[in-house]
Amino acid sequence: MNDETIFARFARAPEAVAACAALAEGKALRFPGAAETARPFLASLLAAAAGRVLRVIAPNARDQEHFLSEAGAYAAGFALLPPIGVPEPAPRPRGGDPASFVDPENCAERLQTLRALAASAAPR
Repeated sequence: MNDETIFARFARAPEAVAACAALAEGKALRFPGAAETARPFLASLLAAAAGRVLRVIAPNARDQEHFLSEAGAYAAGFALLPPIGVPEPAPRPRGGDPASFVDPENCAERLQTLRALAASAAPR
């Protein structure tokens, strides 16, 4: 029996090599033909094959959270960058502080994710 992981086998496949080369050039990859349920697994395979952080863009917050929960089943290291989520400001007195509408918990989550991304992208 071969102890090689599916991630290692995938990394040698011509399609994975081509996708990793495209990622190295900064190109966006799209997989419209892939089943929605397969996309988190595919992203996990690509992240492992590329050996780098991937940015996955979801159409909305619900899909983003679903993707993250599914991808976490296949590989560690996925992080959610919460949407800015700035609510419509309520009427305020002239000169009111617009920063009072920012959700501090949301900002903290975004900063934590951005720090993790910056640390993983740092040259070693």
